[in-house]
Amino acid sequence: MSIRKLKIIFIPIIIILVFTSCKKGVDDDQRWEEGLKSKMTGEITEEKICDLGKKFSNPSIRHIDEKYFYIVDNYEKAYIYKTEGCSFYKEFGRKGEGPGEWRLFEGSYFYPDKDIIMIYGMGKILYYTKEGKYIREFKYIGHPFSVGNNYVQTSTEMPREDEASLLSNVSNKKIILLNSKFEKEKVLISKNIKGAKFVYKGDKLIAWLFSSICDYRIYKNKIIIGYSNDESFNFDIFDSKGHKIREIKKKYNKIVVPYWVKKKLLSETHRSRFNHNKKIVYKFFKYYPSFSSFEVYDDKIYIYMFPDKDKMRRVMIMDMRGNYKGSIRLLLDDFDGVRDLYRGISNYKGYHYYIRIGKNEKKWELWREKRPEYFIKRN
Repeated sequence: MSIRKLKIIFIPIIIILVFTSCKKGVDDDQRWEEGLKSKMTGEITEEKICDLGKKFSNPSIRHIDEKYFYIVDNYEKAYIYKTEGCSFYKEFGRKGEGPGEWRLFEGSYFYPDKDIIMIYGMGKILYYTKEGKYIREFKYIGHPFSVGNNYVQTSTEMPREDEASLLSNVSNKKIILLNSKFEKEKVLISKNIKGAKFVYKGDKLIAWLFSSICDYRIYKNKIIIGYSNDESFNFDIFDSKGHKIREIKKKYNKIVVPYWVKKKLLSETHRSRFNHNKKIVYKFFKYYPSFSSFEVYDDKIYIYMFPDKDKMRRVMIMDMRGNYKGSIRLLLDDFDGVRDLYRGISNYKGYHYYIRIGKNEKKWELWREKRPEYFIKRN
């Protein structure tokens, strides 16, 4: 077959493929914008699992699997419950200075393929088995998470105290890849974060709500980095060696921080857990960042936005290639200030597990929600 005949056959095919690809991209952008603008309702099935049988002060669920779920209370003690039957199993770890104790609970990481829990204890990392048995600890400043044979952690450069004014409170946040010896390999991303620093003024602690986001999740040996600004959702995906696989950018419509949120939060009286003599005073930017947090599971990225004027919270859903998969809106019936915006949620077998106070306001309860992949309802 001559080259001329090959051109006649293949050129129309290439044109069709290019047109189809472009059209698919346009369609996906249109669906994304519809998801942002449509008035939606999520068909959510909520059920109580059990009474926890202990009087916590500020519990947060950290992890759940087929055998156990784990609770940290007020950053001071950790508890293990059996998933089947919801029975108390044991207490492990506590606030303190000795072996197996943390000065301040700063976070935890549950290895998906190892019998290890890492707890970050302000200046040291503690290792436990998933049965809660203490293994070892070592001094380290940071919160590294395992990915392949490497680790990932964040580093933040805060502004000087005299620079951290209401208008210029900007810090630089880096997400860094470490090798197996916790040595720096490369910087994956570096972003300026607005409103991240607390400022002390007399007997007050000035805290900005809501600051920009630059965070990451580990999923199937990939590093998914999400960062927000006032105009778009942005996600960069890397492999375990730090090679960038994909960039995702999606449009965002600015949302003004509604009056009811300001009123609720400003009516609260809090004390800093770092300095109990300081009263926390909240300050607000005019607009929310594009999202408040995100989670990755079931091969999808769930992007949680801030509540709007109708007390609804939108969740945008896309696959790992950035294709729009739908969105839901969650009604904040029991919204109780800052805590409910950031309280921990653990995902397991398609359910969101969380802890909330019972009606008698004495015992805490474990609940779960079953949410649809997406549910869009047009008026």
